Amino acid sequence: MANDGSLPAGDIDLDKTAAVNKTEAGPRWREIGRTEQSAPQDSAGTGRVLTLGDSNFGAEVLRSRVPVLVDFWATWCGPCRQIAPTVDALAAPDTGGRVKVGRIDVDRNHATTQRYGVHAYPTLLLFQDGVVVGKIVGGAGKNEIAQMIDAHL
Repeated sequence: MANDGSLPAGDIDLDKTAAVNKTEAGPRWREIGRTEQSAPQDSAGTGRVLTLGDSNFGAEVLRSRVPVLVDFWATWCGPCRQIAPTVDALAAPDTGGRVKVGRIDVDRNHATTQRYGVHAYPTLLLFQDGVVVGKIVGGAGKNEIAQMIDAHL
């Protein structure tokens, strides 16, 4: 323990601290000895969100037979974390496979982020037949996002 009463960083139990403060177990960046946390994953209609990247964007979004809502997010972005549960809810199985929902980490996927001119986070783009047909920048409620999707179904 230091003279000021603080602990060295290696002695802090992030999981215990998170439990007491009712927050996440720590930052989303990689720490020595800890595994990286990532966005929710998987596919449309299953209640889970696709993890998108530069490598699978064309197959999952541009060539999709159904509209795709893409959440451009960053691990360090507070508003991105705030809107995440709303985006997750839109991927719920009750959509009947009428829309896919995906999330792309802007820090790891520069090509796609630049291609669509995304500079503010979160940015939600709705793609239909490989074309952007809707856009919401910043925070939005579930109803606003759902209305954008419904307008293109």
